[in-house]
Amino acid sequence: MLIEFQLEPEDWEAFGAYSVTGIAAIRAEIDRHRRQLLIGGVALAVVVTAYIGVGVELVVLALASALLFALFPLVMRAAMRRSMRRMFLTSSNPCLRGLHRLEARADGLANSCDSGSGVTNWAAVTSIEETDEHAMLVYSGNVGVAIPRARVRQGDLAAFVSAVRENLRVGA
Repeated sequence: MLIEFQLEPEDWEAFGAYSVTGIAAIRAEIDRHRRQLLIGGVALAVVVTAYIGVGVELVVLALASALLFALFPLVMRAAMRRSMRRMFLTSSNPCLRGLHRLEARADGLANSCDSGSGVTNWAAVTSIEETDEHAMLVYSGNVGVAIPRARVRQGDLAAFVSAVRENLRVGA
């Protein structure tokens, strides 16, 4: 099953934002940092309380810790978008933009762009998930590509996603 699509900077930004919540390895790292923020805030509140007693400071520290805990994924999503945008703007890799081809084959996922090609073994492909605007193909744990629905030039995206999922089930 072959699919051909046009990649643009916003697709890499979308993948960066998706990776924060959609890729298990990255999500686990973010959750670890969130717990550290919460534990640090509680520890700081305990120290402040021990020195000056319970007061407004304790409430402020507790609220600040809870706020950091809640907002951390949003901050990370924005940081990943900026990081992907910066990568796109500073990289000389011609394969970051333009026409791409992916083919789900028995031996793996064949990929090509104007400057190169290769085959990724199915064992390295982690998942394929769909959003409203993209199919997010993840391989090697935390690397991947966002296939934009609106810029598929050849092939059937739904059939491609099904073929990838079938190959992932067979290899599991």
